[in-house]
Amino acid sequence: MLLNNESGYFYWPSIEDAETRVLTKSFINVKKIYGCNLPSVVRERLEWELEAICEHDFSVIFYAMGEITKRAHEEGYVTSVRGAMASSLVSYLLGITDINPLPPHYRCKKCKHSEFDVGNEYDIGVDLPDKLCPICGEPLAKDGFNLSAEMLLGLDGDKVPDICIAVSHEYSERAEEHLKELFKNDYVIPAKNYEEHGRAQEFFIAPEELLDDIELSEHFLKFGLPCYVTVEMLSVLQSVTGVSVSEIPLDDNVRRLINGDKLITSQDDIFQFLIKKGMSRYDAHKYMRICSLGKLGEARFCGEWEKVAKKHNIEELYIESAKKFRWLTSKANLLVCALAQYRLAWYKTHYPKEFCEVFGRKEMYYE
Repeated sequence: MLLNNESGYFYWPSIEDAETRVLTKSFINVKKIYGCNLPSVVRERLEWELEAICEHDFSVIFYAMGEITKRAHEEGYVTSVRGAMASSLVSYLLGITDINPLPPHYRCKKCKHSEFDVGNEYDIGVDLPDKLCPICGEPLAKDGFNLSAEMLLGLDGDKVPDICIAVSHEYSERAEEHLKELFKNDYVIPAKNYEEHGRAQEFFIAPEELLDDIELSEHFLKFGLPCYVTVEMLSVLQSVTGVSVSEIPLDDNVRRLINGDKLITSQDDIFQFLIKKGMSRYDAHKYMRICSLGKLGEARFCGEWEKVAKKHNIEELYIESAKKFRWLTSKANLLVCALAQYRLAWYKTHYPKEFCEVFGRKEMYYE
């Protein structure tokens, strides 16, 4: 499908029944987790995301990423999404990420009972105190990392999602083969500017009839499959220890050190804080974007920001701090990287012999 854009056109590939498959799997899996009577916060978030994904034909992206991730996991390899893809509930339901982006909450794996009214004290679910299910008595799962879908899809749901799945070097060739199988009616072309140790890290999806010495990056969808050492190590450690990365407890020896409500560490922090202070979603997203690009302190934005922030009773320290940033990424991107390091540290603590053996392998350091 050809779409018009500033450079003339943009080719959007298709996969048969991708939208139907994304919708079906999303609804099946959300009911497996939260039951048939979905909590309003879950239902509203899912409906907003699916509406945006279907309206803008992003289902092909989510379906392809879900299939590549699924196949990798079936063969015993760890994957990791990059960028803000972990901000999406649909991404979580399709198995693209194991990070639940919903607000902090309890949920029962047995009877599907859930509790989202946990107060404002906790930023993420793993910080919640242990609790038993009031319905069936089972220990409740502590879930939710409070990630904003707008970081991935934009304020109006029309932003093209990040398309990047980090894989182990050992699995990269098979991942490329899976990509070609999924887009069998098109050409999967290695991006020569993104090669490392003889292997492409990014690929363009394009039809043969449009390949006439044009600039690929301006006209075709790009799919990233980079190889990361951390993903390689986690794949091997998962294999030699018999402990899946998904089984590692995230509240193991965790201590809460700071109150994150007024702490700016990511795009989500600013966006969510400004909304809490009464700012509209539009304005909150606008100033988040300006801040994340390091431009909030510039003369053309500075006065406007100060005026709007003071109108919403935002503290002077916060106003000045936001102006000093030069770049900010999404909370999802930070979280993905942090969890990878946390899981490596967990293996090192609980399986030191295996960790040292894997860490000492020369073939592990191909980057």
